[in-house]
Amino acid sequence: MLEALIAGERDPAVLAGLARGKLKATHGALAEALAGRFDDHHAELARMLGDQIDALGGQIGMLTTSIEELLAAIPAAHGVDADGTTGPGAGSGPDAVVLPAVARLDEISGIGPGTAQVIIAEIGLDMGVFPTPGHLVSWAKLSPRTLQSGATRRAGKTGKGNPYLKGVLGEAAAAAAKTDTFLGERYRRLVKRRGKLKALVAIARSVLVIVWHLLADPTARYHDLGAGYYASRIDKDKKARNHTRQLQALGFAVTLTQQQPDPSLQPHPYPKPASPAAAAYPVRAELFRSDPWLICPDGVKLTAALVCSGAPLVGRLTGWRLWYPLQPD
Repeated sequence: MLEALIAGERDPAVLAGLARGKLKATHGALAEALAGRFDDHHAELARMLGDQIDALGGQIGMLTTSIEELLAAIPAAHGVDADGTTGPGAGSGPDAVVLPAVARLDEISGIGPGTAQVIIAEIGLDMGVFPTPGHLVSWAKLSPRTLQSGATRRAGKTGKGNPYLKGVLGEAAAAAAKTDTFLGERYRRLVKRRGKLKALVAIARSVLVIVWHLLADPTARYHDLGAGYYASRIDKDKKARNHTRQLQALGFAVTLTQQQPDPSLQPHPYPKPASPAAAAYPVRAELFRSDPWLICPDGVKLTAALVCSGAPLVGRLTGWRLWYPLQPD
């Protein structure tokens, strides 16, 4: 559409017909939006801006090629095939022993090839200069900082650090926060109590720790723990104790009992009656919710009756707890 405008086309309907993808569904609104004042002067400015974007895109492509060539010249960035072959292009097969450095970092949630190249450019490939992940995190100014004066403690700023590294890690953290992965779930847990900015810094720190391990051990591979990692490791006893203490602090006396299986979910002990004329099965019920109701197998809804004629009660009964009789009446 921009090229058509620059070429001299001014008909809104014709311009809207050039839409692609999802824009096709908004033909009417698009035609209305394209109806306006666009003269030759605007076309000249649009052409200049378009040429500038194309020039910048070409320069980015040239720099990307140069970066790939420089990485290919570093032996530590190479992968290793299953037969022990190493060098540029090695390690790209499914049975590779060692993946190239960029490919290893690319497996991390939120990191792409371009982000991996920036990280390698800023911290290098030799993790021997950082004995532990904590040293790398501290150098990058992503570690938590506490300021203490006497008995007073408060959180301090992490510091400036390497602006290029922190910037690209922030982008990776923001991308990982939107995914259904371990890092995404970690962000969603932290943002509830620490806020968005602190949660993003925490995720950026986690990403940098993962990067350290992958670069320190070339044979290591990133394995996502999954969004359900935290939920699968909840200590039920500890959680129950915490909730009990909270209720006791509010003045309640708490007694915990193990929940028994719901009888309504268990199969009925009696055989299904042979005919609708079979005897009814009386049931004793206890109200534990408002507006209770019972459903018989024939679909009849009862609000007060405690006897369901023709067949035993089955299924979960909302609002009532049921006890089946020992013998049919």
